[in-house]
Amino acid sequence: MKLVIFFIILYTMISANVTAGITLEGTRVIFDSSKFSHSVVVKNTNAYDVIVQTWVDDGDLNNQPNNAEAPIITKPSLFNLETGESKVIELINIGAREPRNEELYWLNIYEIPPKNINNEDKLTLTMQTQYKVFYRPSESESFNKIESEKIILSLKADGNRDTEKYSLVVDNNTSFHLNFAGISIGDYVIKNYPRVVKPHGLTKIPLSKVPESGKVKLNLIDDSGFIYTMSKAVNLGN
Repeated sequence: MKLVIFFIILYTMISANVTAGITLEGTRVIFDSSKFSHSVVVKNTNAYDVIVQTWVDDGDLNNQPNNAEAPIITKPSLFNLETGESKVIELINIGAREPRNEELYWLNIYEIPPKNINNEDKLTLTMQTQYKVFYRPSESESFNKIESEKIILSLKADGNRDTEKYSLVVDNNTSFHLNFAGISIGDYVIKNYPRVVKPHGLTKIPLSKVPESGKVKLNLIDDSGFIYTMSKAVNLGN
């Protein structure tokens, strides 16, 4: 999930925590491409009513509903949501083809508060929240059941003996996206790593120190949004 603050509708602020007022049940959407629709529930946790606009796109923050490109549309796409109210949104499949691999799109939830909020101690924000939508080939297995052997890891030495640096190479030979929540090699915790690796994609992660012997530990996010750990031995390649 990504939270983007577009602009501030200004009142004097003493203190405020920036959180999305419109929340989705769950952290991601798994959409079977053979199905016509998929239902999600949103709830207004704000202390005021809002107007909500929804659409699905490829994640580009410059997109607008009228130029969004995705095999999914939302219904309703514009509605009012009272404080504390929940509403079902239908994601409708308009795709003309069956994807060979899992595709990643984003459900955008754009909330517009009323202009007549009378609270001098609050900062009222117009916000856009994005949730991952995994558009998955029909009859594919759950991401939780992927065989770990399909994910190939290797350590690569770059440069000569005097300037030798190391990288961790992640080769995703599955038809799913890998969603990382953390990566470590032995006691060494890698801080800079890509959060997502595409199906059949390869990424090279530079290491800030020479790794000691030990297994690579991958913390992966599953279909339910939970984190589970996968450990794999690696070999040093050239």
